[in-house]
Amino acid sequence: MNNLPLVTVMVPCFNQSKYLTETVNSILNQSYENIEIVISDDASCDDTYELSKKWENNFQVRYFRNKVNIGRVRNYKKTLIERAKGKYVLNLDGDDMLLCDEYIKNSVSFMEENNLKL
Repeated sequence: MNNLPLVTVMVPCFNQSKYLTETVNSILNQSYENIEIVISDDASCDDTYELSKKWENNFQVRYFRNKVNIGRVRNYKKTLIERAKGKYVLNLDGDDMLLCDEYIKNSVSFMEENNLKL
């Protein structure tokens, strides 16, 4: 796993707790091993914070909550600039899912084999 580039999957969300478990599970089910999941809660009014506690012992998942709602675009930027650590970054909103368990593995392989840089 140490040889694989880290992939950050950003999950910016606002009041999407209804879908968040499916989103996170679709990332955790990826065949690629070196993934960090960064949930960036934009001061949700629903039970997103309480739900996030289910992943507090999972080293792959980091949860952040903005003190006040900063808006969708600023939340994306804050997550990318301040919270993401990976060589590669994928954004999935809190109500999105990865349908193919090989998606990240195939994407990283393509990027690495073709020496693509962002």
